[in-house]
Amino acid sequence: MKTADILTHVGEFCVKCAKAHQAAMDGEEEDTTQHNFHKVMMAEHTAMAEKCLSALKTHKAAGFDDDLELQPLPVGLSRLTPTAPTAVPRIGQPPIRRETVPEFSKLFATDDES
Repeated sequence: MKTADILTHVGEFCVKCAKAHQAAMDGEEEDTTQHNFHKVMMAEHTAMAEKCLSALKTHKAAGFDDDLELQPLPVGLSRLTPTAPTAVPRIGQPPIRRETVPEFSKLFATDDES
């Protein structure tokens, strides 16, 4: 999906949310908790829609309209989860031991080890 498509989609979604909060706010009495909630959320969604529109204009003006597509990462890499932690020995630290439990050695063995 292209960046411009994402900005457009998010902007349109924020406009729909703002309209929904406007309709919900109109059905509540003024100065109630629900009325104030919908009023604040309508303002937030309207501001976000405006930011998306501004970013879209900047994105297109910079000439990035067609060449920024999100690409999947290679297998084993993730933007969300870091790599598995590894032990880093420090100066003067005793050697790091790897305990092996015989009951689990068959479960975690690789083809080379079996």
